[in-house]
Amino acid sequence: MAARIIIATIGSLGDLNPFLFIGQALQRRGASVVMVVPAAQVPLATAAGLDAVAALPVSAGLPTATQAQRLPQSQLVTVRRILIDTLPNYARRLDAVATGADAIIASPFVLAAPIIAEKHGARLIPAVLQPFALPQPDDPPVSPSLWPLLHRRGRFAHIWNRSALNGVRRFLALWLGGAIDDVRAAHGLARIRAAPLFQLPATPALALYPSWFGGPERRGLHATGFVRGVTGAIDPDLADFLAHGPPPIVFTLGSLAGASPGDFPATALAAARALGRRAVLIAPGPDKRHRDVIRRPHADYAALFPHAAAIVHHGGIGTVAQALAAGKAQLLIPHLGDQFDNAARLTRLGLGHSLPAHRFHGGDAPAALARLLADPGTGIAPLADSVRATDGAASAADAICDWLGGPAASVRPGRTAVAG
Repeated sequence: MAARIIIATIGSLGDLNPFLFIGQALQRRGASVVMVVPAAQVPLATAAGLDAVAALPVSAGLPTATQAQRLPQSQLVTVRRILIDTLPNYARRLDAVATGADAIIASPFVLAAPIIAEKHGARLIPAVLQPFALPQPDDPPVSPSLWPLLHRRGRFAHIWNRSALNGVRRFLALWLGGAIDDVRAAHGLARIRAAPLFQLPATPALALYPSWFGGPERRGLHATGFVRGVTGAIDPDLADFLAHGPPPIVFTLGSLAGASPGDFPATALAAARALGRRAVLIAPGPDKRHRDVIRRPHADYAALFPHAAAIVHHGGIGTVAQALAAGKAQLLIPHLGDQFDNAARLTRLGLGHSLPAHRFHGGDAPAALARLLADPGTGIAPLADSVRATDGAASAADAICDWLGGPAASVRPGRTAVAG
């Protein structure tokens, strides 16, 4: 009998898409896959050909555009609202479909996953989207909220960072552990006073990025490369715009565009025009097209980015991967979470530039873009070939099948493991 695998996600579209691609790869290998996702993302999962169940009645507690503008100043509050306030309901929904599951694949931020996996005796396979989620003393993450960490080599820095990161984990256990234990108790499990965040999982796990991006390799962590899907299409009007003029600068802040502290569209277009450049703006609002600019609420990045002169974005890991695959210069404007760390990694690797949001909106955008276009970064083109050649979803699916005993094999007690 084929393995029954549940994939549980929480967060934005950038958090969802890699798991959709892994689900499709597992399904091609004969596995039975069920996606447990925020309600607003169920149509996307079903359009990808996957069975899907709504974990939450709203989009995973994600904020409205107005609330999103406060995210950079209230990240701890946001973390608790998204991860903890939604946890009891998420756990109930996941529990309802977990009977008979061989494995539950989930980001460490899906706090219901280890609870329900333990309850049902299913194998938990953590899948980490970004290095920020697995901080190491010798490769500490960059984030305004983790300011005590030392970003240098040496024994003192290692000892200091190890102590600081242990302090972060203890704080999270004290702050979130009680609420997590309440949900564990509701499902008949013992209280453990722990929060499984920012630490290497005890079981083999997936790192959904290449080892050269994520720092030193660690035992039990399988680096898949970036997980990207098949290139889609762009609409005819956008294709026409791209075909009739020089390559434009593409501006996007992803699906949480409202988190920008200023008027991102106005600043972006003013910067492009100051340099005499055409622009593609991906931002909420109606479709618009003028002589030198076109605006869309969304677009397929894999199809759009190869046509760009440069890409200005928030630093979400999915956007980073698509821009690297396109071989294009990147200017990152990080706003929250892992975006600061992703920006720092690209800068260190010579693959992009970074600019704080307040400076982007404070008049520095044209000069920063001019520098980017003059010096897009070293080694981008050969690396793009490598990123495009790597099938991260297939690598993840193969590892999962191996851990479960073979291609699409079921390994639950009392079942025969056979190839699908």
